[in-house]
Amino acid sequence: MKQIFLSLIMIIAAVCTCGNAFAAENGSQTQRKSSKSTTVYYVVTGSFSTLSGAQEFLKSCHDGLEGPIYVTKSKGHTLYRICPDCFYSKTAAQKCAREINELIENSAWVWSSNGRAKCVYRGIALNGEPFNLNPR
Repeated sequence: MKQIFLSLIMIIAAVCTCGNAFAAENGSQTQRKSSKSTTVYYVVTGSFSTLSGAQEFLKSCHDGLEGPIYVTKSKGHTLYRICPDCFYSKTAAQKCAREINELIENSAWVWSSNGRAKCVYRGIALNGEPFNLNPR
């Protein structure tokens, strides 16, 4: 029970801290940019060669590592990436990835996309709502 409680606290801290990274950097202003012409920085917690592999990961990973699944091509291969958060700021995305790595000991990293990536699986967040797909 103590282990579950500690894990829950770490997850909440990671989610809250990542959410604050963008606000702190931009003076609490929300940036609205065109999704077609702006780079979006995704925090990636898992990358898989199949959609089913990514979905299996979601069933057993820490709650703080869950997120929508996006599809992309890299070196001619189709990849499915789990991204719990995304930003218009590279610095904010890097800070979020670093904090996830420190708190949950995962190998989160930042993936840049020219515009918004294609979401192939949205899923439901801990609050019962679909995962947010909007960059901050």
